Amino acid sequence: MAIWRLLLLHLLPGALATLVFVLLAGSVEAAGYPPLAALLIAIAVVIIPFELGVVFIAGRGEPGLLSAIPYRDRMAARDWVILVPVLVVAGILGFGLLGVAEQPIRDTLFEWLPDWYLNPLPSDLGDILKRFKQVLVPELNLGQLRSIIRDKYLIDAIGLNKVQGKPFSVAEVEAKIEEFVTGRRPQTTYHAAVKPAAVLVASADGGG
Repeated sequence: MAIWRLLLLHLLPGALATLVFVLLAGSVEAAGYPPLAALLIAIAVVIIPFELGVVFIAGRGEPGLLSAIPYRDRMAARDWVILVPVLVVAGILGFGLLGVAEQPIRDTLFEWLPDWYLNPLPSDLGDILKRFKQVLVPELNLGQLRSIIRDKYLIDAIGLNKVQGKPFSVAEVEAKIEEFVTGRRPQTTYHAAVKPAAVLVASADGGG
C-alpha cells in the first residue's frame, strides 16, 4: 500500500472526528449536556464506521472478516525481541519530538480550531487556585495536570497519583486531605502511582 494511503487512513478518522466534535460541541453544551457528549457522537458517527469500513474493505474475498487483521498471525519469538525495544525507543523519541514541535504545529496547522478546544482550562484558573493555601490534584496517571498547573501558574500543587487501572476510592482522597489538614499521615497508607482527573481539591484557611 502506498505511503500516502497509509497516512490518509491513519489521520483522516481523527481529523473528521475533530471537525464533527468542534461543530457539535456548542449545540450540545447549549442543550445542557457536557462537551464530552459531542466527542462520543463524533466517535459513534465517524471513527467507528470509518474503521469498520476499512476492515470490511480489506477483508473482501477473505473467508472471514477478522482474517483481514494480520496482527492475529503468530509472531516468532525473535520478532518480539526486536519489535518491543524498537517500539519503546520510538515511543520515547516520538513523545520527545512531539513535545518540542507541539506548539508550532498548533499555531500553524490548527489555528482554525476554537480557543476552548486548544486551551480547555478556564482562563481564570490561576487566579482561582492562588486563593487557596494548598491545592490537591487527584489524577489517574503520573501527574500531567499537576505539571501543567505548576509550570503555567507557578503553583506548588500536590499530586495524588494512581496508575492501577482502578478509580479512586473516597477513602483514598479523604486520607490525603486529612494529611493536609492535620499535617500527619493517616494510619492507612495508599501506594498510589495516578491518571489525571480534571478535579482539583483545594484547601485554605476557613475553606474546604
